Amino acid sequence: LKSWIYRGDSDVDSSPFDDPTSPQSRALDWLLNDTIALSENGVTAKVLQRYALVVFYYSTDGPNWKEDVKFLSESDACSWNDGLIRQNEEDQDYRNGL
Repeated sequence: LKSWIYRGDSDVDSSPFDDPTSPQSRALDWLLNDTIALSENGVTAKVLQRYALVVFYYSTDGPNWKEDVKFLSESDACSWNDGLIRQNEEDQDYRNGL
């Protein structure tokens, strides 16, 4: 996956992949054990979607979010936002839990 995301373009900074504590490296490590990513045949849109969302999770201190929105679960990534968007009394969307 790293080689697919980072295509060796000299204009692209590869340092996030060299730092094992970066959100990008942590996301790649997570994907190595993700049953959904492992069940796909190669790098698919579903795998890239999961990777991007896991980078977002780690970049925004996901383990310390106020609400559990099911990120990094075995379910489809489309269901990971459970609880992220809620309706208030005026029936307007607002971000909750981050």
